[in-house]
Amino acid sequence: MSDRSFLVLKSRREIRMMRKPGLVVWEAHERIAETVRPGVTTRELDAIAESVFQRHGAEPLFKGYPGDPPFPAVTCISVNDEIVHGIPGDRVLQTGDIVSIDTGCRIDGWCGDAARTHAVGQIDEQSQLLLDVTRGVLDLAVQLLPQREWWSEVAEEMESFVNAAGFSMVDQFVGHGIGQEMHEPPQVPNYWDPEM
Repeated sequence: MSDRSFLVLKSRREIRMMRKPGLVVWEAHERIAETVRPGVTTRELDAIAESVFQRHGAEPLFKGYPGDPPFPAVTCISVNDEIVHGIPGDRVLQTGDIVSIDTGCRIDGWCGDAARTHAVGQIDEQSQLLLDVTRGVLDLAVQLLPQREWWSEVAEEMESFVNAAGFSMVDQFVGHGIGQEMHEPPQVPNYWDPEM
């Protein structure tokens, strides 16, 4: 069943409320980007996000997220072939790594959440192509949104773009809406799904 029937559009006021946590998440990502380099541990990057959130009185969304055990960190940090939900720790970043950092916070009852991927030092051509294609497909999606009626139309073009570059989409995970909760309808796949 599609999430279409459960989608609730946000008002201008609600979008303004979501801007504050979104900007704090952006600031956390900017501080982390300044620190990503060989020799830094993923735990150190996590501490940067936690410090930014504390300074703004923001509640981290990931730390304590229900699971067995609850998620232990403020960020999900995935290195190289890890796709999502990596747990920060003592892993030391090396030249040639690519590292994806996902984090989010809540301020005044509203959530912000975003992920960014970084090159660690000099990376090989294939890794750089991957980063270029992922940035390109994001730009494509943003460009197509006002031009298409259904998300499936956007996702189909995204998948074609990625496939044409010699890569494929991850179909085990999807994006999501956000608002007063971190995960709200609709589910947003990066691949073509006629239900969306």
